[in-house]
Amino acid sequence: MYFGWEGELQTFVNLPKDEIIDQLTIKYPDYNNSQLTSWKETIDYLHSAFKNVDPNLLNHWQIIFEYQIPGEGGRRPDLIFLSATHVLIIEIKNKKSFTSSDFEQIRGYTRDIYHYHYQSRCKKVNGLLLLLQGDNKIKIKKNIKIISQKTDLISTLKEYSDIETSVPVDVNSWMQSRYEPIPSLIIAAKQIFTDNLNTFERIRNAGIPKVIDLLKKLAIESKNNKQHTLILISGVPGSGKTLVGLQFVHEYSQLISENRAVYLSGNGPLITVLRYILGDQSKVFIRSLYNYKHYYAQSNRNNFEEHVIVFDEAQRAWDKNQMYKSTNRPSRFDNIIDKSEPEMLISLAEENDWGMIVGLIGDGQEIHTGEEGGIELWYDAISKSNKKWDVFSAKKLIDGFSNCNKTSDEILVLDKSLRTHYLDNYHKWIKYLLNGDSSNANREACELKDKNFYLYITKNVDDAKKFMIDRYNDDGKIYDNKTYYEKTFGMLISSLAKNYRKYNIHPSDIMKQSESADRQKFGQWYYKKSNRNNTYCRTFNRVMSEFGSQGLETDAVILCWGDDYYWDNSENKWKLGKIRKNKNVKDVYKLRLNSYRVLLSRARDGIVVVCKDLDDTYDYLMECGFEELKVPINSLP
Repeated sequence: MYFGWEGELQTFVNLPKDEIIDQLTIKYPDYNNSQLTSWKETIDYLHSAFKNVDPNLLNHWQIIFEYQIPGEGGRRPDLIFLSATHVLIIEIKNKKSFTSSDFEQIRGYTRDIYHYHYQSRCKKVNGLLLLLQGDNKIKIKKNIKIISQKTDLISTLKEYSDIETSVPVDVNSWMQSRYEPIPSLIIAAKQIFTDNLNTFERIRNAGIPKVIDLLKKLAIESKNNKQHTLILISGVPGSGKTLVGLQFVHEYSQLISENRAVYLSGNGPLITVLRYILGDQSKVFIRSLYNYKHYYAQSNRNNFEEHVIVFDEAQRAWDKNQMYKSTNRPSRFDNIIDKSEPEMLISLAEENDWGMIVGLIGDGQEIHTGEEGGIELWYDAISKSNKKWDVFSAKKLIDGFSNCNKTSDEILVLDKSLRTHYLDNYHKWIKYLLNGDSSNANREACELKDKNFYLYITKNVDDAKKFMIDRYNDDGKIYDNKTYYEKTFGMLISSLAKNYRKYNIHPSDIMKQSESADRQKFGQWYYKKSNRNNTYCRTFNRVMSEFGSQGLETDAVILCWGDDYYWDNSENKWKLGKIRKNKNVKDVYKLRLNSYRVLLSRARDGIVVVCKDLDDTYDYLMECGFEELKVPINSLP
């Protein structure tokens, strides 16, 4: 429990400023002169405001200076006023007007305390932005009150007070209350090795523990009955499919230690990031699909070692043509080049007396050449098998299977996004936007913004960077076993965009999956282990494409819109830019659409789109709910 000073508001009013400052400097000894000045200005302002106020109002409230939100890397709202019925969160800026970053900062505090602080769930939680040099008008924007005058602060406290029914407030109990945010993929993946995912309420509510329990049950049945089983788990972007796979493989290895299990993904950057985060212990069961299939092909092994395979992003499995092309030297890979990836995995699993394949299916995320076959490749692989497989999946997928025993189970559908903060319509907004339905997209965007997910657009990349720096500049810096925790944000751009120089991006800055020499840097981009990391996403030195961001996430995203996929007002539809034709691509439009679906779905807090010299696209995105970014005139620091 960290805080600077707490007590009754009445006590605070009568306490000398120096005594309060002494407590603040003791609690936070790493303060600087700017912080000290801010504390003094705040105390002077409050002492003056409450000098002659009714004691009954003051006795109704407790006040907390610099409350540090648990487990959030040192994030601290300036002030919290606490009563039996209300939590009033206040951020103070010594300026005349506010920027988008100021506004989103207080909205973020309000959202997090409302959703994740258990003792605040039974209270009314409000946010207030206090401008010490502002004008006389009270502004209310998206449920955040913006004030400057001392009388406005007093009237706000009166508005939220119920003095007649007031009961004593246990401020220490409130500060010690359980706080449980939605974990990022990085935090949740690390949690697997110390505990299980059931400790996170949002993960429990999303049904993930039930899915893992079902997988363990089916694995035991497959082993006991000498059966081959395929389970397909589908879900929206960010619904926790990767976590399901990692947790299941980890728990299975403890449950049935004599039979090996492996987590496979064709997403090279995802594998690199997971291994970077989890360390050497993860290499035993987290494997690159590309290396895995080539290992078995080149070694001509007759004994397949793994009984359980988890294939992440199984909808992106390669077809037969792409498998042939990827080998480069076909004569060395005779036993795999005539098969699609699903056929290869099915045939490998059948080498053992029993086997189980878990396919994790993402909706609309096929972005690479050879991935367009999608779920049909699995239908075909099962139909060609000489063995009778048991297949489990959601009803929407099960009908396509033949020559097997089929069971539909809706537990295998993950339809709640864990990436965003209680925003189950995030993927709907993206769907409408990419389908050209601006009216429905705008409706969904209003709900997103009402729940404190921000959507901004600008033509200036420096303005977008400044917004991010200002928005998260109050992050704390805490080292725990040399691990650095803070909010993450970075720049994304389509791999086929040709207009990158308009966003001050050099071609070598864009991290693409094919850059094998930079593989280690993918982990460094998402996760900072020390201050000496120029690749880290927050430095803006490197830019991630859809290939490096699929399956991963940051708290916030700057998306530089490419000229490879743009809106045409005259035809009222999305169109493709000048893209080099690839004879192996069946539907280039579908791959571009899916690429932008990936790019738009990476953020947890919000998105800033930079759209320069694409006026029709800019106007269309505004119609879909984006707001123009408001930043100070001065340049980047």
